[in-house]
Amino acid sequence: YQSLLSEMSDQLATSILLDRLASLLTEELPRRLQVAWATLSVLDQDGELLVPTHETSFPPLHVHHSLVEYLRHLRYPLLRLRPPPDTPSEVQSFLERHGVELAVPLTVGSEVVGLYVLGPKRSGKMYTVYDVRLLSILSRQAAASVQNARLYRQVEAYSHSLEEQVQLRTRELQEAYRDLARQHATLNVVLENVADGLVVTDIEGRIVMLNPVFADIVGGTPEELRGRRLNRVLTADVLCQAVRTAMQDPTSVISVDIEHADRVYRASACALQGEGHPLSGVVTVLRDITHEVEMARMKDEFVSIVSHELRTPLTSVLGFVHLIQRRFNRHIIPSLPQENRRVQRAVERIVENLRIIIIEGERLTRLINNLLDLSRMEAGRLQWDMGEVEINDVIQSSIAATASLAQAKGLVVRSETADGLPTLYGDRDRLVQVVTNLLSNAIKFTDEGEVVVRAWRLEPGQEIAPFGVRQPNVQLNLPATEPMVVVSVTDTGTGIAEEDLAQVFEKFHQVGDRETGTRRPGTGLGLPICKEIVEHHGGQIWVESRLGEGSRFTFTLPVRRVPAN
Repeated sequence: YQSLLSEMSDQLATSILLDRLASLLTEELPRRLQVAWATLSVLDQDGELLVPTHETSFPPLHVHHSLVEYLRHLRYPLLRLRPPPDTPSEVQSFLERHGVELAVPLTVGSEVVGLYVLGPKRSGKMYTVYDVRLLSILSRQAAASVQNARLYRQVEAYSHSLEEQVQLRTRELQEAYRDLARQHATLNVVLENVADGLVVTDIEGRIVMLNPVFADIVGGTPEELRGRRLNRVLTADVLCQAVRTAMQDPTSVISVDIEHADRVYRASACALQGEGHPLSGVVTVLRDITHEVEMARMKDEFVSIVSHELRTPLTSVLGFVHLIQRRFNRHIIPSLPQENRRVQRAVERIVENLRIIIIEGERLTRLINNLLDLSRMEAGRLQWDMGEVEINDVIQSSIAATASLAQAKGLVVRSETADGLPTLYGDRDRLVQVVTNLLSNAIKFTDEGEVVVRAWRLEPGQEIAPFGVRQPNVQLNLPATEPMVVVSVTDTGTGIAEEDLAQVFEKFHQVGDRETGTRRPGTGLGLPICKEIVEHHGGQIWVESRLGEGSRFTFTLPVRRVPAN
């Protein structure tokens, strides 16, 4: 017995595989003890049969079986022929029915991890005390080995699951890498074929990506330029400022014009930032607009020359028309027979034709003057009479200039200006031109209601309350970073359709009545001139509108001191 106990204990202690344990307990040990059969049932953590380890008629058991429950309570082997007095009858009956001579619980602590069941001895003799003692000792070692085998199986299953997850993740990463490689290849093809120069800089301003067009613009190869700072490659200060502004305002696209190597480029910079990701750099695109700039210059020169050449003969034409009108009224009409109806009708037609010639001539003169003013403003050749300006004086002068238009339509023009508005530095007459133009447009497009001019001071950090749909693509420097005076002209007219707001300040663009399909008279140059004047003063102008309810044109002027002489 001592030799068998020592040998079997060593073998059980070194076995962590259930198959090996089953072989020892259902084949080796029964053979050594001359037992007819033996079976090992191992239970998992949920109490279900994990492995039936021997082909016998003994049924698989679960953790709540009466035999298992009783053996958990008994804690030592149960001999069928010598059961304890408290053995339940159903347990005794179960053992007899299945020919079980000895049932040994395999326990670890209070948990039953398995059940070792043995049949009768081949000799027909009963189990001795030494047999039971031997099996009791071996059952403790077997229980520990079963527990280790269960843990090993769990680790093996977890390892297998982990290996499958690693393989799955590896396949996903390989597929993602292939997708990334395809995207990178596509991106390279796009970059190679983009007609404009493209450069990507990191948050420190170093070039991390560029295309051949940009390399040609700055004169170098991609290998030489990659890693260098953009401000060392293109020294245009305005471009560096645009890149910094794009990093400070990731939602905006900053566009500036720069000159480099006798060419003019329009640089558009925007932040490189994905959704939910931090700012990683700036993408800048350079488009060659040299030809467009030259064409614009030639167009402006042409307009300026033609307008100037037209104004002189037109002034003469209007002068002669006024002279003819006066002399016709003074000398011709009195000498004509008053009773001749045919003559009177001819006189009326002549008078009306002269009036139309004067009206159209004056309209053409205004158009030419506007063209000249706009051309000079865009070219920077307009003379500005800068000085101290009171915004209240500008507003009242503009209201007086448009009083006749308002009276003719029966409209009320009101002004609401805040007290204590600061003195501004600007060209008074040009600012009057801005407010007068805005008032004229408001009156023109308003058939009933009123027109209100408001002026107030806007402190840094304050915002302007919205009125309606704002003009798109306008980058407002609001809330203000410096004190501003804000002037708005609000009407109750027809309003402007949202799709027309983007073109309101374009030259020769006139907004019509969408219901009737008609356009109000005008040159389409008033608002572009207003925009040039306001921007020259360091302000901004924009429009908001609600179709059918009215519009509000607003412009800002910075509060600046008059420069010392």
